Amino acid sequence: MLENPKSTFRPAERIASLGVSEILAIGAEAQRLRAAGRDVIILGAGEPDFDTPDHVKQAATAAMAAGETKYTPLPGHFRVSYATSRAELEEAIGRIEAGCGTLTWATTPS
Repeated sequence: MLENPKSTFRPAERIASLGVSEILAIGAEAQRLRAAGRDVIILGAGEPDFDTPDHVKQAATAAMAAGETKYTPLPGHFRVSYATSRAELEEAIGRIEAGCGTLTWATTPS
Protein backbone atom coordinates (compact mmCIF):
# COMPACT_ATOMS: atom_id res chain seq x y z
CA MET A 1 0.00 0.00 0.00
CA LEU A 2 1.30 3.47 -0.91
CA GLU A 3 1.54 5.67 2.12
CA ASN A 4 2.28 9.32 2.62
CA PRO A 5 4.79 9.54 5.48
CA LYS A 6 3.52 13.06 6.33
CA SER A 7 -0.09 11.91 6.72
CA THR A 8 -1.55 11.02 10.09
CA PHE A 9 -4.48 9.22 8.47
CA ARG A 10 -4.67 5.54 9.30
CA PRO A 11 -7.45 3.47 7.73
CA ALA A 12 -9.67 1.26 9.87
CA GLU A 13 -8.42 -2.31 10.11
CA ARG A 14 -11.44 -3.64 8.23
CA ILE A 15 -10.46 -1.66 5.12
CA ALA A 16 -6.67 -1.55 5.47
CA SER A 17 -6.32 -4.80 3.54
CA LEU A 18 -8.05 -3.34 0.49
CA GLY A 19 -4.96 -1.39 -0.50
CA VAL A 20 -4.77 1.45 -2.98
CA SER A 21 -7.07 1.70 -5.96
CA GLU A 22 -5.57 0.41 -9.18
CA ILE A 23 -5.95 3.86 -10.77
CA LEU A 24 -3.81 5.45 -8.04
CA ALA A 25 -1.27 2.64 -8.29
CA ILE A 26 -1.02 3.12 -12.08
CA GLY A 27 -0.54 6.87 -11.61
CA ALA A 28 2.13 6.35 -8.95
CA GLU A 29 4.02 3.90 -11.17
CA ALA A 30 3.83 6.30 -14.11
CA GLN A 31 5.17 9.12 -11.93
CA ARG A 32 8.00 6.84 -10.75
CA LEU A 33 8.91 5.99 -14.36
CA ARG A 34 8.77 9.66 -15.36
CA ALA A 35 11.02 10.60 -12.43
CA ALA A 36 13.45 7.91 -13.63
CA GLY A 37 13.65 9.69 -16.99
CA ARG A 38 11.21 7.60 -18.99
CA ASP A 39 8.90 9.34 -21.47
CA VAL A 40 5.47 8.48 -20.05
CA ILE A 41 1.96 9.60 -20.91
CA ILE A 42 -0.19 9.10 -17.83
CA LEU A 43 -3.68 7.90 -18.73
CA GLY A 44 -4.67 6.22 -15.46
CA ALA A 45 -6.75 8.82 -13.63
CA GLY A 46 -8.68 10.12 -16.62
CA GLU A 47 -7.24 13.59 -16.47
CA PRO A 48 -4.59 14.86 -18.86
CA ASP A 49 -1.03 15.42 -17.75
CA PHE A 50 -0.88 18.74 -19.63
CA ASP A 51 -2.39 22.15 -19.00
CA THR A 52 -5.92 22.88 -20.15
CA PRO A 53 -5.84 24.74 -23.50
CA ASP A 54 -6.56 28.48 -23.26
CA HIS A 55 -9.71 28.35 -25.43
CA VAL A 56 -11.19 25.73 -23.08
CA LYS A 57 -10.36 27.88 -20.03
CA GLN A 58 -11.98 30.90 -21.69
CA ALA A 59 -15.11 28.90 -22.57
CA ALA A 60 -15.35 27.62 -18.98
CA THR A 61 -14.96 31.15 -17.59
CA ALA A 62 -17.68 32.44 -19.94
CA ALA A 63 -20.00 29.58 -18.98
CA MET A 64 -19.52 30.27 -15.27
CA ALA A 65 -20.15 34.00 -15.81
CA ALA A 66 -23.39 33.04 -17.61
CA GLY A 67 -24.50 31.02 -14.58
CA GLU A 68 -23.94 27.62 -16.18
CA THR A 69 -22.60 26.05 -12.99
CA LYS A 70 -25.04 23.21 -12.33
CA TYR A 71 -25.00 19.60 -13.41
CA THR A 72 -26.32 19.00 -16.91
CA PRO A 73 -29.69 17.32 -17.49
CA LEU A 74 -29.40 13.54 -17.87
CA PRO A 75 -29.82 13.64 -21.65
CA GLY A 76 -27.22 16.44 -21.81
CA HIS A 77 -27.50 19.90 -23.32
CA PHE A 78 -29.14 20.05 -26.73
CA ARG A 79 -26.44 22.36 -28.16
CA VAL A 80 -23.66 19.96 -27.22
CA SER A 81 -25.59 16.91 -28.44
CA TYR A 82 -26.40 18.67 -31.72
CA ALA A 83 -22.81 19.81 -32.28
CA THR A 84 -21.44 16.37 -31.48
CA SER A 85 -23.99 14.65 -33.74
CA ARG A 86 -23.26 17.08 -36.56
CA ALA A 87 -19.49 16.58 -36.25
CA GLU A 88 -19.92 12.80 -36.18
CA LEU A 89 -22.25 12.93 -39.20
CA GLU A 90 -19.80 15.09 -41.18
CA GLU A 91 -16.98 12.71 -40.30
CA ALA A 92 -19.08 9.70 -41.34
CA ILE A 93 -20.01 11.36 -44.63
CA GLY A 94 -16.32 12.03 -45.26
CA ARG A 95 -15.52 8.37 -44.63
CA ILE A 96 -18.36 7.26 -46.94
CA GLU A 97 -17.20 9.62 -49.70
CA ALA A 98 -13.62 8.46 -49.32
CA GLY A 99 -14.72 4.83 -49.27
CA CYS A 100 -16.91 5.22 -52.37
CA GLY A 101 -14.15 7.07 -54.19
CA THR A 102 -11.67 4.35 -53.36
CA LEU A 103 -14.13 1.64 -54.34
CA THR A 104 -14.87 3.38 -57.66
CA TRP A 105 -11.18 3.84 -58.37
CA ALA A 106 -10.40 0.24 -57.47
CA THR A 107 -13.25 -1.30 -59.49
CA THR A 108 -13.52 0.94 -62.55
CA PRO A 109 -12.07 -0.75 -65.61
CA SER A 110 -9.48 1.31 -67.47
